Amino acid sequence: MSYALRSLLGLLLLAGAGALIAQYLNGAFNQLPWQMLQLVLRRP
Repeated sequence: MSYALRSLLGLLLLAGAGALIAQYLNGAFNQLPWQMLQLVLRRP
């Protein structure tokens, strides 16, 4: 494969991995306020 094609393929894979990580972090941070609220309410 040519250098340009390998570079393009690498960038596409990197973008796909970044999108998956961003999707996971978005879901994790959306639940964070509820988890913090539950921790506060459990304290005596």
